[in-house]
Amino acid sequence: STTFYFHFQVKLVVLRDTVTKEDDLLEFVDVELTKKAGKGFGLSLVGRKQGPGVFISDLVPGGIAATDGRLLKGDQIMSVDGTDVRDKSQEEVATIMKVTSGKVPLRVSRLKAKPCPTAPSEPNANATTGDK
Repeated sequence: STTFYFHFQVKLVVLRDTVTKEDDLLEFVDVELTKKAGKGFGLSLVGRKQGPGVFISDLVPGGIAATDGRLLKGDQIMSVDGTDVRDKSQEEVATIMKVTSGKVPLRVSRLKAKPCPTAPSEPNANATTGDK
């Protein structure tokens, strides 16, 4: 018997009602943290394996960033002290952050929260608590 193998390329076209802009999906948060020379921000960074992007992977409890409360795990670092870092590696961003001191402006982006379409607007009067 003879076996034949065929390989086909498939082109997929996705149609959307509207064009989604980055600004529609992301919110940008500007934070100014005061950092002492030789001290860290109290956060850990992780970079993408492929492509640009450096993100906050962890906040150290009691650290500058955690105490401030505005930065979150998963935030993408966009700029540090006025330097655009969107196309920089994790190592480059970490170095830039290490050499800063004083009042350091940071800009991060995160996905915008969207309201849940199935969330009831009022509590359900028929809901039970399990108590009888």
